[in-house]
Amino acid sequence: KLYNSFERRPEWLDAARLGARFLRRHVFDDQGRCYFSLTREGLPSFYQRKPYGAGFVALGFWEFAKASGEEWYREKALELYARLSGWIANPALLGRPALSGGTASSNLADIYILASLALEIGDLEMLRKCLRDIRLHVDPATGLLHETATLDPSLRKSTPDARLICAGSIFEIYWILTRALRLL
Repeated sequence: KLYNSFERRPEWLDAARLGARFLRRHVFDDQGRCYFSLTREGLPSFYQRKPYGAGFVALGFWEFAKASGEEWYREKALELYARLSGWIANPALLGRPALSGGTASSNLADIYILASLALEIGDLEMLRKCLRDIRLHVDPATGLLHETATLDPSLRKSTPDARLICAGSIFEIYWILTRALRLL
């Protein structure tokens, strides 16, 4: 990102190349999902059953492909981007079981990762969907964004997750909104 956005310094591209190649060799499991963290040697040390690691890998690969012209990274970023929606819609694909006591909900982090990639890739249709989905998270009484929005309005704020407000997420969504306004 530094190389593409600020200054084309060769040492920044060299550092990005080392990171991109390390991830290419080590970050994927046998089903194409991404480990959340790796050891220095490239061994998986944590597997999060959420899609965010893959979203960050896709963002990094997209930027590296722009900087280096290496098509494999662009194609892999687009593949991960396409798979993210499926993983968000069906967390069982990531090994996270669907539990009968759960409440149907929308997670702000899911919207954030998709919107971030949509902004970079230029997918205006997905960006518009994400902007509509953000509205589910706005508390009409306070105007604040909640981390989790129950899809049934009668259950609003019925769970601890649905009551959670995170200032960091509010800033992240604001950042997306200001960037989206330039495109739409």
